[in-house]
Amino acid sequence: MGREAYLHTTPIMRLVLSALLMFAMAGLHGQARNANWVFSGGMWMQFTDSSMAMLPSPYSSVGPSSCISDTSGQFQMLVDNSGIRGAQFNLLPGASAAELGWDTAGANYLILPKPGAPTRYCILVNEKRPNARAGYVEVDLAANGGAGGVAPPGTTWYMEHTTDKLTATTDSAESGYWVVQHADSGDVFHSFHVTNLGLDPVPVVSHAGHSYLADTPGYINADRIRPMKFSVQGDKLAAVIMGSDLDTNALELFHFNRASGSFNFWTRLTLDLYALDNTTGQLVPNDVGPRKFVTDCEFSADGNYLYYQGADTFPYNGYSIVAQVSLVDTAAARIAQSAFGVMGTGVAYAARMYPEGAFLLVGLNGRLYARPYDPYPNILLDLFALPTAMDSLSGPDHDPMFDVGFPLSLTYATYAGYFPNICKRYVDSSPITTGMHPMDVNATLRVWPNPGSGLITVQLGGVASAAVARFTDATGRAVPGIWHLHPGDNTMDISGLADGIYMLHVQSGDEVRHVRIVKQ
Repeated sequence: MGREAYLHTTPIMRLVLSALLMFAMAGLHGQARNANWVFSGGMWMQFTDSSMAMLPSPYSSVGPSSCISDTSGQFQMLVDNSGIRGAQFNLLPGASAAELGWDTAGANYLILPKPGAPTRYCILVNEKRPNARAGYVEVDLAANGGAGGVAPPGTTWYMEHTTDKLTATTDSAESGYWVVQHADSGDVFHSFHVTNLGLDPVPVVSHAGHSYLADTPGYINADRIRPMKFSVQGDKLAAVIMGSDLDTNALELFHFNRASGSFNFWTRLTLDLYALDNTTGQLVPNDVGPRKFVTDCEFSADGNYLYYQGADTFPYNGYSIVAQVSLVDTAAARIAQSAFGVMGTGVAYAARMYPEGAFLLVGLNGRLYARPYDPYPNILLDLFALPTAMDSLSGPDHDPMFDVGFPLSLTYATYAGYFPNICKRYVDSSPITTGMHPMDVNATLRVWPNPGSGLITVQLGGVASAAVARFTDATGRAVPGIWHLHPGDNTMDISGLADGIYMLHVQSGDEVRHVRIVKQ
């Protein structure tokens, strides 16, 4: 995404963008089993607990997908509309969609390592209409002399009349999973317990939230096609749902009991945004656009914040944003009034929007990744400095800056398809504490003026020795030149840079900090 695309979203951004604020998430947790995201468009995002690399993939998934790594982070398996594929992306024996009896295209998939069975994986599939059913398959990677294969009896269909929504978390004993489905009409959640014996087809049934609509057009029926997701901790669930009419969505939040598998309704969010009046300090409504169509939602890694991506109402084109909701105060009114826009994510073209799949996902490194509505700009957004409070909105020069996220150019991918569906907790791998921590006021990297045109000041705190700095442009390409910075205030001349958006990377020892700079 170039400078002009970002400037189009400036009216939204200026309301909310913060300077140099990291996630306030001490003790974030990722899972090595989520170290690889392989998905449509030939995308491969490879994670550690503190980094992410973008690689070309030899395989581009077909439609919705799920993937999983082993406990050391090595890519293991992928499932999509073609079937179940192994580490080399070959279809496992007996694992093509036709052999598995998947009669219609998949609406969603999920992979879980089977409890107590190191070589076995549980594959969950939700089929689209007219079938609208949920199935369970086990794969044994030790079968067929190590080539892997489908364990008998193949696919077991355990639920009918389901939505596309599919998610899971571990139970309270961390020895099994709750796989959650929602009926395609009514207010019924079904929680299926998966243990070392497999999937129990008798669900725990909860009546919670609003009554879903089954028979509206697929491209706008959020009840049926939009995601629901657990927090990493597994005690909260958020779902994108239909709003007051066919052109509006909403969010519903639930408390989940990991011991019983039951749900309790928490609150409903109507997607209204708020802002703090700088003069009075009062909370005021902040209307920055209809934002009636919401693609996805996602929890922060510590479970204290919920993010959603919204855009203008179908069928019109308009801007899309990522908004933040605080869950620290559990009162429904306080949650609703904490909603504010975090970052513009580009222009939403109704004709090219995907109606399905995930658009927001927290990586193993603790960062939030967003895919724009339009799949063809060949970018993803890495949101690395999300604000944590509505009053944390200005930079060191008291002017909001473009340092919430950075566009990741996909120079080798045809488009940025929607993210895979993943579980966030697994029974066989301990959580990894990521490198994301609350911002240390002594470990600062500040730049002003920003935007700038000539001499800028770079303030480096929290280091005892010199650091090395370099720039990358909006496509991720390195800009020639290396700067050496000392602790304290440094002066840099950026007059030789072309106008645009850059990332300044400053490395001191093993620590690397980043700040967005706008040259104009």
